[in-house]
Amino acid sequence: MITELNCKEEFISLLSSKEYTLIVYGAGRWGRKIALGEFNEICDSCNINEEIKYFCDKSPALPDNYYGIKILKPKEMEKINNQLLIFVCTGINEKHFTQVKNDVIQELRKLNINASIYNINDMFTINKTNGTVHFGHNFWVFDLFKFMRNTPDYYKKIYRQATKEPSKYINELLDERQYAVNSIIRNSKDYSLVDFQGKYFNTVNGKRVTIPSIKASNCIYFYGDSRVMSVFTEDQHTICSFLQKNINSDFLVVNCGIPRKNSERMLFQLMNTELKEGDIVFWACNYMYTHNEMDIIHPVECIIKADQYCKKKNVEFFFFGLPSINEVYQKTEVENYILDHYDISDLSDHSNVKKYFEQMLLAKGIKYYDLSNIFNSIRPQNYQEYFVDADHYGPDGNELIADWLADLIRVNKSYSSKLESEKVSNIINKRAKDFEMELTKLNYDSEVDNYISNLKDKYGTIVSGADSVGGIVMNCNPFTYGHRYLIEYASKQVDVLFIFVLEENRSEYTFEERFYLVKENTKDLKNVHVIKSGKFIISSLTFPEYFEKGSNPSVNIDASKDLMLFSERIAPALKIKKRFVGQEPYCVVTNAYNIQMKNILSEKGIEVIEIPRKDIGGTAISASEVRRRINAGELEGVKELVPEYTYNLICKKFGFQKI
Repeated sequence: MITELNCKEEFISLLSSKEYTLIVYGAGRWGRKIALGEFNEICDSCNINEEIKYFCDKSPALPDNYYGIKILKPKEMEKINNQLLIFVCTGINEKHFTQVKNDVIQELRKLNINASIYNINDMFTINKTNGTVHFGHNFWVFDLFKFMRNTPDYYKKIYRQATKEPSKYINELLDERQYAVNSIIRNSKDYSLVDFQGKYFNTVNGKRVTIPSIKASNCIYFYGDSRVMSVFTEDQHTICSFLQKNINSDFLVVNCGIPRKNSERMLFQLMNTELKEGDIVFWACNYMYTHNEMDIIHPVECIIKADQYCKKKNVEFFFFGLPSINEVYQKTEVENYILDHYDISDLSDHSNVKKYFEQMLLAKGIKYYDLSNIFNSIRPQNYQEYFVDADHYGPDGNELIADWLADLIRVNKSYSSKLESEKVSNIINKRAKDFEMELTKLNYDSEVDNYISNLKDKYGTIVSGADSVGGIVMNCNPFTYGHRYLIEYASKQVDVLFIFVLEENRSEYTFEERFYLVKENTKDLKNVHVIKSGKFIISSLTFPEYFEKGSNPSVNIDASKDLMLFSERIAPALKIKKRFVGQEPYCVVTNAYNIQMKNILSEKGIEVIEIPRKDIGGTAISASEVRRRINAGELEGVKELVPEYTYNLICKKFGFQKI
């Protein structure tokens, strides 16, 4: 017999009166949230102590269990002892819940099982208006609202535009937000929001308003969840509005964002949109709710179907991975404050998940961009505070994303007439390098693992008994007395010193020449070990800007990937706790690298020790000065700057007669 429970009183009464097994139907994101968190809060509020025993899900792609809760297929229900089964279900709205409920009933009737079914939504505050369901069960949202309303210094920095009465602004914004973004309608043609008119939030024809409203022959349709809808900013500060202002009348930007991440819903929206040739589709999500590769199978399938649908319509499709706060390397005071005061238990280390996304989408030829990269560039002055909570953006974060997307549009649509030719060229080159790096990432992790493994095999015994280990990264183009001075100084400060010589062959002296010079010029220092840097220390993969400093001195410098890889993988493998570096009075790129090194490595517990350059006659010794004197034929001047091994190689390389 199948019984439908109509209210929470019936549900609680049943729990207290009979033997039963509690089962969550559906092991998707919301099913897991019920089983792992929200159900406990419900029980606490009702003074009951119950436990979810199983998930029931018919998907063939799921693992055997989630977090210790076994996942059963519907036909496996007969294996449970002959007692009452209580299924708790959820749904986006009443229509969706009815569909889920009917699926459960159909499966159970096949097995002739005695069961009760309860709509877990009934345990929460639900307001029924205009045939829709307004959800009030996001506990974290209410906690966040309370947090924001009572921390004025916090939101004054994020909402800098609210110069007058900021407390009033944030309270009005949050009050209006609750009613504007939580009501969702699904019909045979679309998922959409309830139309809403307010001071800060406006929804027309089921979609958030983009400002300014323009007429254009083509559209950019931006699909995503609450981040794309920009639920914590007013209409004029959404990603879509900033993008519209940036590209002017080239496209009409349509905000298709709806709260609650759901790839199937996004695909449904897309396939019910009347696309035409020349349109662009943006599809965005982040990874914060994905805990292993199994979680991404269905979302990736939806993304691939979306790309295929767009190809049939001659429409360009782009997928973007949106960053959460834990992916930002250099956090501001406000962002650290968020981490200290905001519950981020739902966030996970999703580096492996991102890797699978990249592999699967790039293999299908889908244009994929990880936007956490732009959040980890040097923070521009115009974009001060990216986040309003752990994964939603304030106006600054939205504008940064929009500006980056605008550049992407211009390049892909060849709008060179609207940009200086040099700027277009720089953007195109950067996009090409980004794409090349994305392809390289397919083998990146395994190569890093092999590099680290080789380091441990060769030097593990050496560092095991050392109290202090240091490292220096050098190009030595060529090796000078300045390099020798830095190495000798550092070697006296530690038990073991590693010199990483850049292996990238993009210098005047080959890697083999530079490696030879470092080895020969330091062989008397017994605690110094010279190592190849591989692809993973100041390389075209980790820090390409380093090799552009000569041809493009104004290049934007972002060494975060290089420094995070060193601090998180390479340094721990060799127990490096000190990194030595020479002061850089001449090169802007190297000087900026040193500054970022101090910020990033210090957060990882690695001390950065900057040593003044050795000088001769008041002039700091540098490899660039050696190269200048060689080009000028000043051989005597060269000799005073370099050790014997370097001098001999220079004479042989350039055909000079020794003096």
